[in-house]
Amino acid sequence: MRDCLNVFSEGMERVFLSLGSNVGDRESCMRQMLSGLRAVVGPDLQMSRLMETEPVDVSDPQTWYLNLVVAGVFAGAASELLEATRPIETALGRTGKGTRAPRSADIDILILGNQLVDLPHLRVPHPGILHRRFVLQGLCDIDSEMLVPGYPDPVAQILRASSEQVQRQQIRFQDSASLLVKSPT
Repeated sequence: MRDCLNVFSEGMERVFLSLGSNVGDRESCMRQMLSGLRAVVGPDLQMSRLMETEPVDVSDPQTWYLNLVVAGVFAGAASELLEATRPIETALGRTGKGTRAPRSADIDILILGNQLVDLPHLRVPHPGILHRRFVLQGLCDIDSEMLVPGYPDPVAQILRASSEQVQRQQIRFQDSASLLVKSPT
């Protein structure tokens, strides 16, 4: 699959994003996030399998998340990509970028080319990559041999060597075909 995104304009970099929703109509939120992202990172998104995942590191009970990892292309800095994704989240009812809170729409920048970003409001690669099984699994679904900037091993090897805590995180794989079909209005 690596070759699928090798034909893009100069200045474009391969980007990997995670999408999540655990409030309201989760599938509809995922479809709308995908629709909005096509205008930002290209119409030909590569997608992982759709995953239903248990909330991790939360103190209060929450509904399981629907999660997906997507790959596209983007020309610009990670901060510009963040600014381009925020309106998608906001339109779906997201308020703020707090952690561990239920949310209707969550778009995280996992990887943007080889960029290494360490700002108070943004870190790329995303610091949760190594701690979320669904992220590692989603990246493997798209390109198991890809390298995460700053790490020497392919993502499949990182997943296999991940901690017991990560391995225990529950995933229920779902049919992602429903995300490709527009719901009737």
